[in-house]
Amino acid sequence: TNGSVMVGGKLFGSGSSREAAAFIPRHLRVRVAIAESFAPIHRENAIEQGLFYMIYKNPSDRSKFDRDDLISISGLDKLDVDNRDVEVKIKKKDGSEVIVICEHVLDTPYKIEVFRAGSEPNLFKKILIDQFKGDVSAFMKWFEEKNRL
Repeated sequence: TNGSVMVGGKLFGSGSSREAAAFIPRHLRVRVAIAESFAPIHRENAIEQGLFYMIYKNPSDRSKFDRDDLISISGLDKLDVDNRDVEVKIKKKDGSEVIVICEHVLDTPYKIEVFRAGSEPNLFKKILIDQFKGDVSAFMKWFEEKNRL
């Protein structure tokens, strides 16, 4: 999927207004953020919005990114909670390529489901229709019992 990538430092998203901090990037076609660390509330809200967040395995890799880079990430169909390494390919303006290894923050199977659905509301809609055939009461019972994020 085409979109933008945000690249940041420590505690990315800190001091931001809760949902808007994740909601606005999503609507600006941001799909991915890579940082040294994320503010916990911001990270969880971003996951609910279907954004893909990663941390650098090596914090000095942040300096390898430039504004005009084209970034590609593969293997998103094979995300795993136990092996969270993700290869990020950076294509430079001069045509050269750099590979950076990051680690995704989706640390539960449920978070991976949310990402694959595109957002938590999308996942709920899919579950309500596919699993509960539109039965809102049964869905709400499941939701109360489900181990959310």
